[in-house]
Amino acid sequence: MDQSTPSAVNRLPVSRLVAHCFIAYFTLSVLKGIWLPTLMENRLLFLAFDITAFCVIPVFLLSMLWRRFDVRPHVYVRKTAAADWPWMLGVATFAAVAGHCLYRVGSAIGQWTGDRIPDLMPLQISYQSVEFFGWAHWVYVVYLAVTAGVVEELFYRGMVRRVAEELLPARWSKLGFVIGSSLIFALIHWHTGLPNMAGCFTFGLLFAGIYLEFDDLRPLIVAHIGLDFWYFS
Repeated sequence: MDQSTPSAVNRLPVSRLVAHCFIAYFTLSVLKGIWLPTLMENRLLFLAFDITAFCVIPVFLLSMLWRRFDVRPHVYVRKTAAADWPWMLGVATFAAVAGHCLYRVGSAIGQWTGDRIPDLMPLQISYQSVEFFGWAHWVYVVYLAVTAGVVEELFYRGMVRRVAEELLPARWSKLGFVIGSSLIFALIHWHTGLPNMAGCFTFGLLFAGIYLEFDDLRPLIVAHIGLDFWYFS
């Protein structure tokens, strides 16, 4: 196979270190919901933890993969020319609009279920609980949107796809990636309540499908950042 093709460029062997990096960060993301109520009582403590969880640790894990196995960021994107950027922005726009619609559908289903089973995954905490004012509010919103958009797409879409392609039979790898990554994306938001978890699941189904179709995380990162900026602001 021609090694210059996107599919060849984007295929990487999954080592134990790759799996361990993903498991470590997924565990941190799940446990975060337990610690957040206490952390959010002090804004500086919360920001210190969040910067560590969403900036320091992901950069460390990704740089370790780069140094040890030459797993560079380009494995999650395909080669593009300058003329492709309008097309990629179109994909990002579609992903944002359709993703928002599917999120609302999933959220409504989750709300309907939660109304009938009140004790099933109630809301624990929301990032809007941490209040900043003036220019600090917008810095906070941009920070949340950018870190969530980049880190969540890399770890819970890009890396999960790599793991699924390596560990699952070829005929099941795509379905396993779509379902598995969507469930994982919902689980890391468990502390935000059932409606948001259900919305994240349906949102994840669409984004996983788009990633399979276009083999590039950049439009999804742009769409994710845009949606989170809207939601958090």
